[in-house]
Amino acid sequence: GMSVCAGALGASLSVDIRRGRLSWRQPLGVVASVAFVVGLVPSAINVIDGRFQQVDVSLTESLATLPDASQAGQYRTLYLGDARVVPGSPMHLGWGVAYSVTAGVEPRLEDGWEPTRTRATDQLELALRGIVRGQTARAGRLLAPLSIRYLVVPIVDGAVSTRSNVIDPPDGLVSALSDQLDLRRRYSSPDVVIFENAVWITTRSVLTEVGAEASRSAGAASVIGADLTGATPLLQTNYDHETATGNAPSGTFHLSVPYTDSWTLMTGEGEIVARPAFGVTTAYDIPDEGPVSLEFETSPLHRFSLGFQAVLWIIVLLFALVRRPRRFASGQTVDYSNDTAVVMTESGTAS
Repeated sequence: GMSVCAGALGASLSVDIRRGRLSWRQPLGVVASVAFVVGLVPSAINVIDGRFQQVDVSLTESLATLPDASQAGQYRTLYLGDARVVPGSPMHLGWGVAYSVTAGVEPRLEDGWEPTRTRATDQLELALRGIVRGQTARAGRLLAPLSIRYLVVPIVDGAVSTRSNVIDPPDGLVSALSDQLDLRRRYSSPDVVIFENAVWITTRSVLTEVGAEASRSAGAASVIGADLTGATPLLQTNYDHETATGNAPSGTFHLSVPYTDSWTLMTGEGEIVARPAFGVTTAYDIPDEGPVSLEFETSPLHRFSLGFQAVLWIIVLLFALVRRPRRFASGQTVDYSNDTAVVMTESGTAS
């Protein structure tokens, strides 16, 4: 909005200055220019320290004690609480509880997009309803195939909820999480409460024999009845879409994403066909030990949509920038004394 106003201001002044008659528009343009410069002063001052007058204590700083994705493997963080303090794109579960899931600890820009409904989100909400209603004490095992390692209940985020005006978490949420056998309280303060899922598995890992057997069955009962701990991290990358290579043992390689055939796992013997794991995620059965490569292939429809959008933007830019200048015949003059431009010819006629 500021950019459009600035551009319109400059364009209007360039037209009005050529007018032969002084009107209220020219002084108003000058005042607007001065006001625009004055408005830049606080922005320039706030740029110096880079904080832009943000609070000194925020939710992100409260999570600094949690480890980054390292040799232990990549994981996801589940935020639970009041929708006003839950970061990312909160989804409403009910009972005043909202949730969001981020890769790692700190929310990223892409976490602001509303997630697509999949079987993974269905299982996530099944586990959360079991926690809130007190229907299960093994919700941690339901969250394990989704690589949920930390469950964070934000209370004071330093922006919407402050120490002088606290937004309390939904009634009974913290106590319900404390009743779970697989969740242990790692950190607790007036600002945030953090639980760790003791049975989590990394986003990319080789399952144990017990986990591999359980992955061939679907449903919450098969997940709750199996201990998935002991999985070995494999093919870790900084970003999910990056191609990863490494040496894999024989066994079941688990990929904590909704089941899809867009991921390809290649070995020296060829491609391994993906299968559903736990009825929700993706798994590959590796027959022999050896080098493997995991790659994501974008669908042709997605590539076509991106190309089509690029063509549309090029057309818009051509119409906006490439204009044939208007030329007048020799002997013609332009009169800007009125609101409309009048072209006077040598014969005295106006057009």
